[in-house]
Amino acid sequence: MKKRVRIVIVSTVALVAVAVLALFVWYQTGGAARLLKSRVVASLAEMNIRAEIADSDLALRPGSVRFEGVKLYPGSDSTPIATIDQINVTFDITSLWSRTVELKTVELVHPVVNITFDENGLSNLDAIKMPESTGGDAESPANVQATIFTLRDGQFNYGDKANRIDGSVTNLLLSVAPKAGEPLQRRVEASFSGSKLTVNDREVPEIGMQLAADVSETGAQVENVELTTPLGVVKLAGTVSSWAEMTYDFNVGSTISMDRIGAIIDPAAGLSGGATLNGHVSGTGTKYRFDGELAGNDLLVSGARIDGLKITGPVEGDDSAYAWGAGQVVASRLTMAGYDVSIVNFAGRVDGTGLNAVANGAFTAGAFRGG
Repeated sequence: MKKRVRIVIVSTVALVAVAVLALFVWYQTGGAARLLKSRVVASLAEMNIRAEIADSDLALRPGSVRFEGVKLYPGSDSTPIATIDQINVTFDITSLWSRTVELKTVELVHPVVNITFDENGLSNLDAIKMPESTGGDAESPANVQATIFTLRDGQFNYGDKANRIDGSVTNLLLSVAPKAGEPLQRRVEASFSGSKLTVNDREVPEIGMQLAADVSETGAQVENVELTTPLGVVKLAGTVSSWAEMTYDFNVGSTISMDRIGAIIDPAAGLSGGATLNGHVSGTGTKYRFDGELAGNDLLVSGARIDGLKITGPVEGDDSAYAWGAGQVVASRLTMAGYDVSIVNFAGRVDGTGLNAVANGAFTAGAFRGG
């Protein structure tokens, strides 16, 4: 009897040793790399995205894998919607038996994404679909709760033939990491530079952006957003209290170059000069409200020169409908077609939809010369 017990014990230990050795060999010979690769390919296939990975291998230190020459194709398209020079991943294998991993870091090097719309509005995005939910509480094979995602030297290209809009975002940097002490939040930092936007063959070059925010599944605390273009600079800071309702509250500060805007929108409008827009904007969904001030000096609009312009009062709207009221338009001087008017003032309201607007109020002016 004792002999049989010893046989059972020795046999069990031997089987465990063989299993551990097999798993060790599987890991050291690239099994982990193949596991991650298969997980990535399978997940993308659920979205009707075909993935091609030229090469993958484990790095010299354990728990690190590199994918090179990644190409993603939407549906049966022969042109990739995205290419990635290299993906570097560090991970811990949480269970060799069930082949589950915890991703520690994921780095994308020089990803290039191309989004296009043809003359009929059809896009290379149309073939992509979101995977259907399987229901239940099935555990994902890859845990990403504590993963640090980084992207460097990224590029995003956009082309819309129907609306004659083209653009590219270049030198894109992105970092998404768990926020210390806040397990449900992610610290997001992003920037790009040297980008461009073309509308009706008129190009806006040298566009740049910087962003820093703490983001959760429900909302975000936006520390800073700064967009710089030859048209002007826009700065935002505030909160998004609900992604679902799209409820936001921001302080806004901007400078505007009227001549550069005119060159893009309508070169015949004769716009020139500079202006500032500062205030507070809030809203939910398509509804919004702006309280602030638009100020400008030495402005030229279609032959009319305006000095000391100041527009105050709240603007409220819903989609394309808007109303401005309880405010004033004041200009220290207005010259136009041989007329020179000082201390121009309009107090009233403007209601409109799109480019159609109706103004009601009182107009007053000081000294009047010309005629």
